[in-house]
Amino acid sequence: MNNSPQQPKINIDVNTNPNVFNQTNNNPVPKSEVVESIYTIPKKFLPQGTGNSNFSKNPQKKKTVWIILIISVAILLLVLAAALVYIFQQSSVVKETATNNTTVNNAVVPVTNNNNAVNNTNNTASANNDSAVTNAPLNSNVPEVNGELAENINEELFATNNANISLTVPVDNSAIPDTADSDGDRLTDEEENHVFTTKDTLPDTDQDGYLDGGEVKSLYSPLKAKQTLLKSGLVIEEKNKDFGWSIYYPAEWLVEPLDDAKREIIFTPDRVDTEFVEVMIQDNAKNQSAAEWYASQYQDLQVADVDKVTVGGLNGIVSADGFTYYLADEHYIIGLIYNIGNSKQAHFRTTFTMMVNSFIYTPPKKKTTDTNKTNS
Repeated sequence: MNNSPQQPKINIDVNTNPNVFNQTNNNPVPKSEVVESIYTIPKKFLPQGTGNSNFSKNPQKKKTVWIILIISVAILLLVLAAALVYIFQQSSVVKETATNNTTVNNAVVPVTNNNNAVNNTNNTASANNDSAVTNAPLNSNVPEVNGELAENINEELFATNNANISLTVPVDNSAIPDTADSDGDRLTDEEENHVFTTKDTLPDTDQDGYLDGGEVKSLYSPLKAKQTLLKSGLVIEEKNKDFGWSIYYPAEWLVEPLDDAKREIIFTPDRVDTEFVEVMIQDNAKNQSAAEWYASQYQDLQVADVDKVTVGGLNGIVSADGFTYYLADEHYIIGLIYNIGNSKQAHFRTTFTMMVNSFIYTPPKKKTTDTNKTNS
């Protein structure tokens, strides 16, 4: 039994006693260093779920993350379901439309019309010289919708029948601009790309020193120097033998008479269905000049108020915007009209000028009776 006297226990407060000794060199350790040594513990000895927040897990935060994840998955599933329903509906509409279109097209447009359209666009230059014979039946296959459009417009403009057309005062479209003309050659991009097949970035496509638009107005091809527009195959000549006139129109356009007597004929672009050119005929019952006839239609209009022109050998008048011409001889009043409908821009101003410049009129022969002729 150890009877040595027990050493008294000494409680050292490391926070207050500055004389704590270092175990290695028996030197006093400053208070600040002692405190730091006591509370610096290796991370692996920290108990799970306590201590520094970086090493603990927050159950509430984990629950929130799961809730957000579940909601996101639910939203994604709803979006996918809606997309599938939309795709299915669109597929049904497309199939139904395709079926209806097939039925309508088969009923209205015979296969032979398509062959005629191909033949019409592929006529050679020599074939175009005989266009009065070859192109007339081809262009008779115009879709009915164009006829209905033109007929409806004409019913509004000309409130009487074709035999005695009463024309309204032309709307002044002087402020209407042309559509884009990228190279500034007086042909719109629409005319260059889809009527005369010139380059809309090159003002003189055939490099002959003349702007493309100027050549078209002068009835020359913008694609080949010194070649006429008719010989180029870019236009076709329409002849109306019953009333003695002829006119050029773009080879890609459609031509259609609006009445059996062919007093009204429209020329329609294949791409811009709101615009068309019309040639119309009315009997000149009082043998008036175009200006006199036109002024007689309106009380406030005087002959001096209209500009006079000569087109195709006929004297006439032209509207301020250049979209309407009225010509006259002792037989007929003839109208050449560029109708742009409700368009805010004009696509074919130069094309219409070309058509006017190509217009030729030959007076019909008068029927005479030879009273001196005796029976044999």
